[in-house]
Amino acid sequence: LDRHYLGPSRFDAERRERLAGRFADAATKAAPGVPYRLEFRATSEESINAFALPGGVVIVLDGLVRFAGDDAAVLGVLGHELGHVAYRHSTRQVLQSVGVGMLAGLLWGDFSGTAASVPLVLGVLKYSRGFEREADDFAIAFLRANEISIGPFYDVLVRLAEREEHRGIATLPDFISTHPSLAERIEHLLEALDDE
Repeated sequence: LDRHYLGPSRFDAERRERLAGRFADAATKAAPGVPYRLEFRATSEESINAFALPGGVVIVLDGLVRFAGDDAAVLGVLGHELGHVAYRHSTRQVLQSVGVGMLAGLLWGDFSGTAASVPLVLGVLKYSRGFEREADDFAIAFLRANEISIGPFYDVLVRLAEREEHRGIATLPDFISTHPSLAERIEHLLEALDDE
């Protein structure tokens, strides 16, 4: 990824160190024993994203830090990504995808038949949405364990939804989306926020 898509973070070292320190403290308190490595990176088009890779690597892009604004919002997103690490979602997704291809080949006798595997792929997408819900629940517990309000994390998702709407980004129908809709995630966080 670093060779082709990502570059070094352009945020000042002080902000990166502060965020990394706060995240390390929060992770130690909320998720002791979950191994991770936090990396700050940049993209040429200022993508607003963070993601977890197999092996516990959590990448946060400068665009997300800038968009989120305050540290609490970034910590909510990082708590979500740590949930993916804790539940080994990346590894499970790879294994499920390989399993889908193998099962399609066994059922239809054609390991290259795309059409035959469509129903199975749709099943994998359902698992992906489940992973996102688990990661959101992990983020909620992560924030609560550290006495950080869910509000800033909620606000980031609301602003992302508004941005997508403003940019005219169409949402995929639920049955082919790998993520629950932002509206669904926002509603879930609002329920958690009401419990604060």
